Order: sequence, then C-alpha cells, then structure tokens
Amino acid sequence: MTRWPGKVRGALLAAAVVLAPRHVGSQTLVDGVAVTLDGRPITLSEVAFEHEVRGIASRAGNPGALGRTLQARTAIDGIVARKALLAQSPARDSWAAREVARDRARRFLSALGTPAEGRRFLRRWGMSEDDLVDWFRDMVRADAFGERRVGDLPEPTEAECRARFDAAPERYAGSSFVDVRPGIAEALRQERFEAAWDAVVADALSRADVRRTGLADHVLP
Repeated sequence: MTRWPGKVRGALLAAAVVLAPRHVGSQTLVDGVAVTLDGRPITLSEVAFEHEVRGIASRAGNPGALGRTLQARTAIDGIVARKALLAQSPARDSWAAREVARDRARRFLSALGTPAEGRRFLRRWGMSEDDLVDWFRDMVRADAFGERRVGDLPEPTEAECRARFDAAPERYAGSSFVDVRPGIAEALRQERFEAAWDAVVADALSRADVRRTGLADHVLP
C-alpha cells in the first residue's frame, strides 16, 4: 500500500495543529475525518493532539499513570478504544472523577518542564487548563469503567511463582526464590491485569462500528 511522502504527512499534521479546536472532543470539526465510531467522526486534529500527548506522557516515563489508553499501539487505537469504552460506560460524572482528572492534567503539564511550556502547549491547541481537565475526565471514566469490567483477578499461586522462577533462575542474579517471590508475584499480577484489560477493550470494540478512512491508513500516527 502506497504511503504519503514524509513532507505531506508532516504538512497534514502541522495543519491539524493549526486547525485544532478549543474543545478537542468536539464533533463539529471539518479538518478531515480519520475514523468513524458508531457514525461519529474522529478527526485529524483529535489524532494529532492524542499523538502529542502520548509522546509527552512517554517521555515522562509512565503513560499508563495518565491513562491506560495512552498505551495503545497508535494514537488512533487509543482514541477508538477510549470512546468505545465510554460508549458502554454510564454517562455520569462525579467530584472525585473530576479531581482525578485535574491531578492528571497537572501532572501532564508538569511533564512539559516549566509553567511557560505548559502555557505554550495549551495556547497551541487553543485550550484552557479546564479544557484539558475535561479531556482527561474522559480518560478517567474509561479507565474506571474498564477496571470495573476487569474485576477482581485471582492471586498468583505459589506454584505459578515457582514455575516462573524455575524457568529462568539466572534472570534473578543468584537470589533465592524466597527473596524474589514478591517481585515475581507482582509481575504475574500485572500480566494478568493487562490480558484482562485487553479482553475488555476487545469486547468494547466488537460492539462498536469502527470504520477507518484512507486518511487514517496513509497519514496518521
């Protein structure tokens, strides 16, 4: 499949920045539809914004702490997964959810380095800090809904931990099983959660009508 030349790709992403809305999630944009989800457009500028947020979150070292869908394979995948989860989530808000979103927005802006860099980021996207909090509020709602769907997972058993240790004892630098068991158990918990989370997202996507455009296939990150 032919891909757009780098200069064209860069120009389109630059155009997305210029055309970026004050409310990134607005459905009144006309800057190019990358994907539709249940008939509702996801625009080029939304994807460009998500792509920039993902890059900043990754450089900060822990994108999952700001939002699980920021760890999706691509920016488009992250937006689609989040919106699919939100489509199933009860349409309710709470003071606690907004405070979590406010904390994430502040941590994100801090990751830019200085208050001036944070202000430049918001100005470039035509946003206020409250707009950014609103954007993160959707992230918080999607995370909370997905985690509820995952539910309580079984704890790793002694046999599972032992099997992991015995499979590659050299990985643990000569430490005894007793010493490294807590770390092995935590790694198994994380793997179990990630697998369950992926299943929840896959289920949400299977219930949605996702249609990518040629623009998404050729241009967008």
